[in-house]
Amino acid sequence: MYIRWSLTTVQSVAQQLIRALETTAGVLVVDDDGQEHTGIELLARSEQWGDTFLGAGFEPGNVVGIALARSVDQIASMVAVLALGGSYVPLDPAYPFDRLRFMAEDSGIKLLATTGEISIAPAKSVLAPAKNHPVRDSAVRSPQPNPRGLAYTIYTSGSSGRPKGVLISNDNLAAFMTEWDSICTPATDDRWLAMTSLSFDPSVVELLWTVRCGCVVVLAGDSIGPGDIGRAIAAHGVTHLQCTPTRAAMLLAEEADARELGKLRRVFVGGEVLPAELARQLRSVVPMVTNLYGPTETTVWAFAYDVAANGDIDSVVDPVPIGTPLRGVTAAVSADVANGVGELVLSGPDVAVGYTDREQTVMSFGGSAIADPDANASDGGARNSSSAALRSYRTGDLVRRNTDGNFVFAGRSDGQLKILGTRIEPAEIESVLLADSRVAQAAAVVRSGGSGIARLVAFVTLAPSAPERLSDADHAPSSEQALLAGLLRDCRQRLPAAYVPHRIEVVCEMPLTPSGKIDRKRLPEVSVEPIVNESYSGPSNRPLTTQEMCSLWSGILGRPIVATDDYFQCGGDSLAAVALIEVLRARTGQPLGISALVEAPTPEQLVERVRERRDSSALLVPIRAVPAPRKTLFLIHGARGNVLHFTHSARLLPPHLSVLAFQAQELARPSGSEDQSIESMAEGFVAELRLAHPVGPYVLGGYSDGGFIAWEMARQLLRDGESIDRILLLDTGVRVTPTSVPVSRRIGNVVRNLHGRRSNVSEFIRDAVRAQREERERKRAKGLMVKGPGTEGVPELFLDDQIELAALRYRVQPLDVDVELIRSRHTPVAVHTDFNWPEFARSCNTTFADGSHLDMVGPAHAQSLADALVEALRR
Repeated sequence: MYIRWSLTTVQSVAQQLIRALETTAGVLVVDDDGQEHTGIELLARSEQWGDTFLGAGFEPGNVVGIALARSVDQIASMVAVLALGGSYVPLDPAYPFDRLRFMAEDSGIKLLATTGEISIAPAKSVLAPAKNHPVRDSAVRSPQPNPRGLAYTIYTSGSSGRPKGVLISNDNLAAFMTEWDSICTPATDDRWLAMTSLSFDPSVVELLWTVRCGCVVVLAGDSIGPGDIGRAIAAHGVTHLQCTPTRAAMLLAEEADARELGKLRRVFVGGEVLPAELARQLRSVVPMVTNLYGPTETTVWAFAYDVAANGDIDSVVDPVPIGTPLRGVTAAVSADVANGVGELVLSGPDVAVGYTDREQTVMSFGGSAIADPDANASDGGARNSSSAALRSYRTGDLVRRNTDGNFVFAGRSDGQLKILGTRIEPAEIESVLLADSRVAQAAAVVRSGGSGIARLVAFVTLAPSAPERLSDADHAPSSEQALLAGLLRDCRQRLPAAYVPHRIEVVCEMPLTPSGKIDRKRLPEVSVEPIVNESYSGPSNRPLTTQEMCSLWSGILGRPIVATDDYFQCGGDSLAAVALIEVLRARTGQPLGISALVEAPTPEQLVERVRERRDSSALLVPIRAVPAPRKTLFLIHGARGNVLHFTHSARLLPPHLSVLAFQAQELARPSGSEDQSIESMAEGFVAELRLAHPVGPYVLGGYSDGGFIAWEMARQLLRDGESIDRILLLDTGVRVTPTSVPVSRRIGNVVRNLHGRRSNVSEFIRDAVRAQREERERKRAKGLMVKGPGTEGVPELFLDDQIELAALRYRVQPLDVDVELIRSRHTPVAVHTDFNWPEFARSCNTTFADGSHLDMVGPAHAQSLADALVEALRR
């Protein structure tokens, strides 16, 4: 029977928390420094916080801001607020102060729990009580109902240009807690790792549900680095973990973390789309993996799907479903269903009260939907009739329902953007830009360059008076540059880092739709790739400072950079790396190689690397160094010479696989090599290979023209008595004269290329032609420049012509080796399916990877290439 959740029928969460603390004499919380705390000790600390709040003037119904690091004090202050009949608002100290102030004012906080580093008037700051603080009032032990009914207010990106405060009531929280019990039956020997920021609602599971159930909470530090999660699992016996798919992929890619994941009982992933291969990798290590879905507006999670619950890991396919609704959640699909896809509407006791803004609440909560009587299969839909009167929320997410009853995420119904798992409303960025009186219009969109990395780009038009100030012939460039720099600075000061545009462009006018709105689809396709100037003025004798290094990065990456930013997490790619290394060589006169960025990926680390004058010109770049790997893959660069694009797919490979890559000599050593033949390149790489790994068998791989270098390396190694495991060729084709290919085979090539590729053959042909055209256009675009401090006058290095010429001159000789050919899906249909390799190899298997020849190695298709590599190595 369906039960309506309310404080009159269900014990409040605050009561449940206090009861759990009173009865838990054993360890309940473990600090990131390893210090253990019992439930009784946590209760005592909560009482100290409660007494301190009361002494500062707290009254039931007050809103308290929590601006504390992840710690026992963070949990104790939250428990105290709820027990005293208040609600809390997470305030991340890393957020810009203007954003924190808005959140504080919008939510109406009266008190601010803080270390003293943040003060937001008129809220009264409350510092942590002393450890020996005497408790005058034990009100915490007698939880009070909240007159406002709220448990917490949490902020998400808002379409109005300001963050949206989501109001979660005590009823909502109590309902979710009980629903989560049915998903994850708690046990007192469960140990959960708490690693989610309090500003994101999954922290509710890690910090409150766990305490309520008597599970041990292991607190991760606020700064989590490679190996930290693995060490926490090993040191504290962690059994449960929840994270985003992106974080899960990072854990699998880091050996120190990956080798400990098998000790977990269960991993929950959510917040982003879960790729099938990542799901399979996780499930092969962890006994139980659950994919989660849930907007903040429905109190943390609303759907769950157990990956390969039947044990058949290979049965997992894209897209991985989000599953079925949690107990108590009712799912419906909006009336405007097309092709089985419609907007997801959720209702039930855990749907939020609304937003702090009443108008936004009216727009998003409520509304008509088509009820789905089978959406809650666990009870035959019995809850639907009772839930009709409950509040509903239009998620804006499009879904379809499989025949097995599981729901599948199918995109968004609006303009909301998502970058690296972060939910972003364009209006938030645009409102910051429009706050400058010189800006008349603003539009934020996502653009992807040839590297495939999604980046935020903002376009602005100037107010009528602005051109007068920016039109002076002598000062126009610097004035416009100053304007754009000021706008980026405003974004940095008012927005979280993930919201800051990669670049801002001034346009004469915005394209409009017939109704007069900005037509975002017609905004310019600006370049987001860095390319540097041709002239060069010589190095500077003065050492680079960290601030100057940040400025160089900012100029090349096109976005604000701080000392601790990670190059790869800031959208850095292979082309940007070439430009950056060339800038550093020009400024320092040192023979730096691209491998320096792999080993020192932040500005402060790279400055230290330059100061030490360590030689990083080795040809072999550790793309993914794994201690004691079961297998090592050696990859060879393509025509452009750099190898950092391999990092995207390498991070998704199994943890036992090490990846090393050979970069071109021109990138490793500025002097380069006069002999540009394939044979000489291979000879140099073989010598380097033997220094690093004296004995085979070797697994060699080459991308594009690099495949010929890999082939020649194999020839030289076989000649010298070494053994070759196999050769992986990434879209490398043997060139043969047209007359050598019979007409019947050319027709067969077309048929084989089209077979099983797409249901719409014309769509495949169109994409193939478009991919080839984009490749030609990209080669023509070699004259562009990066506009950034410190990049002027640095020569750009293009190796395409040199390496392509060497490849054209190379004659492939037959070898007694096995070939694994990984082909781009968008190769023109008349090209030979096997690229003629069976004529030269002992055997040849063909696997397809997504993307065109150029972007198959980029981040947009990293998972597809990783899947193809795994398949090729598994055979």
